Amino acid sequence: MRGCRHDRHPPVPWALQRRRLERASDYWLSTTRPDGRPHVVPLWGVWLDGRLYFSTDPASVKGRNLAGEPRAAVHIDGGHDVLIIEGAAARVDDDTVHARVDDAMAAKTFTRWVWNGGPDPTPADG
Repeated sequence: MRGCRHDRHPPVPWALQRRRLERASDYWLSTTRPDGRPHVVPLWGVWLDGRLYFSTDPASVKGRNLAGEPRAAVHIDGGHDVLIIEGAAARVDDDTVHARVDDAMAAKTFTRWVWNGGPDPTPADG
């Protein structure tokens, strides 16, 4: 990947942007409703192995939007230091990946999550 560029500033190296994605506590996800209207929501997630992992209920607005149109955009907070990524969302059913995401999320939020076979993980202590 290449760094980001602004007309008056040199590109920001991808390694620096990757660290920002790894350290972010909140992400903003933009999906598209079936009628074409945008839907933007904040969410927690983890940047791991070049991908953003997050959970959602398939019945939620974002879950339904992603089922119908997986292409989405994500950005992290910082109106003066913008970082936007685009890609396609896909459901992950791999228990090994779930465990790695759980470890990364626990390290970030100090909450351990349990993948209970449902559509969304639940806090292990709740």
